[in-house]
Amino acid sequence: MTASDAEIASRARTPIHVVGYPKSGTTWLTRLIGDALDSPTGSGYALHDREPATEGWDRPGPYLVLKSHHSGYDLPDHLRPASGDRPAPVIYLVRDIRDVVVSAFFQYHRGLDERLVLTPENGGAPRHALHRAYFRNRILRLSRSWQGGLPLLHASRARASRIVHLMTQRGRAGRTSTVQPIGNWSDHVRSWIDGRAAVVVRYESLIASPIDSLERTFRNLGLDVRGLDIEGAVERQSFARRKAEFLAQNDRRGRALRRGVAGDWKRFLSPSVNRRIVRRHGDTLERIERYSSCEAAPS
Repeated sequence: MTASDAEIASRARTPIHVVGYPKSGTTWLTRLIGDALDSPTGSGYALHDREPATEGWDRPGPYLVLKSHHSGYDLPDHLRPASGDRPAPVIYLVRDIRDVVVSAFFQYHRGLDERLVLTPENGGAPRHALHRAYFRNRILRLSRSWQGGLPLLHASRARASRIVHLMTQRGRAGRTSTVQPIGNWSDHVRSWIDGRAAVVVRYESLIASPIDSLERTFRNLGLDVRGLDIEGAVERQSFARRKAEFLAQNDRRGRALRRGVAGDWKRFLSPSVNRRIVRRHGDTLERIERYSSCEAAPS
């Protein structure tokens, strides 16, 4: 599929945007929504096969499900309704910041044995103290700001430039480059749950009850769930199944799939690191705890 083919195929479809902070499961939820609606999926900026969320361009459904990481404070043009127009539906996926930063760390340290940074209570050995100190430093940087922390994960300027490039994608038409503002997790979450017309989905609820969460999501979007193969979509898009398929095909997308669980941070974050993250993001963590499996954001 070429970029021009994707552009042509997308014109007659109704967009649904799936937005979330990086490492929150947005690729997974994008695929789930597209599969259940029998509609294609992709990125809001890069309609090509290299984007991990892209699949199903032969599906006949009327929607185009697009993933992005934009802050609600700095919306791109395609998320801004024209004067008098109804905005495109937006689903905002939110995940506990502690799982986000642990997942981010391992994404950029894929060759690192996880046992080296486990807490002592979870099997970490005293001789691994230096690795855990490095891990602690990077986790705390990531918890402050995504773009401010990631370049510091790499010693070389070239690797840092690569990370900045990864956070920049070409425009929908393939002509312009647009930075996706990421920044601080709490700011990102509040930008969507404070007044934006978004349907909020908690990652933890999606993991625990994917079928119920998807049904509520579709109802909150005003869609009829009758006739949708939600159970089949959950099975086809399961973490274990998709990872096995990607790895069997030597597809690089398989390397980006790590565990797909909730609460994994408890194995890695020491009490002192947890306290510092909660001190910074506790108010927002409490707010998202009050959300049920899925509900519309307050207007």
